[in-house]
Amino acid sequence: MAKKTGLTRLLAGPRRLGRLSVVRITTYYLVAGLVLVLLTSLFPQNPVAPAGAAPTGMKEGVEWLRWKLAMLPAGAPRAVDACVQMAAALILVLPLAFTYVRTRTRLKYDRSLIQTVVMLPIVITAILVVVQDSLALAFSLAGIVAAVRFRNTLREAGDAVYIFGSIGIGFAAGIHAIDVAAALSLCFVALELTLWKINLGDEFDD
Repeated sequence: MAKKTGLTRLLAGPRRLGRLSVVRITTYYLVAGLVLVLLTSLFPQNPVAPAGAAPTGMKEGVEWLRWKLAMLPAGAPRAVDACVQMAAALILVLPLAFTYVRTRTRLKYDRSLIQTVVMLPIVITAILVVVQDSLALAFSLAGIVAAVRFRNTLREAGDAVYIFGSIGIGFAAGIHAIDVAAALSLCFVALELTLWKINLGDEFDD
């Protein structure tokens, strides 16, 4: 009986967030930011030629650099643009999956949720790229989704927040608001790790 109780505590015990994990997350976001800037510069959707020969300010300098880096100055084709946005959604949703793994015990861990959180924004991004400029396609999609009923029981109420966060990243990437998707991903991970670290509400468990 004592052995079983000890095993249960081991499985249900809280995980620790070490300094190495924080360094890894910070490094990941820095590298991800550079990759996203490079992708959006190489394959711009609607590139705009910078006004003037020499940039005079920081904003003009960024626009001039993007114009020089653009591999497709006339604009990326729809398929290439969709791939860039889906890649951005994937890059920004991976920290959410890592946060879920770190903040859940083995008894509360749901592997299928990880797969859903990673795949959902990619699908949503592709859908928004298709229906973004077509009201008829948007209504048709709404009818198809209403006809298909999805049922899934989440182990924890907090798991639904990860689903909504994943959807938000997919929506932002689908409308080419990668900066909003990056801000959502960063704020979500920082706030979730902070709340988990300080055990907010843990004193009221008894």
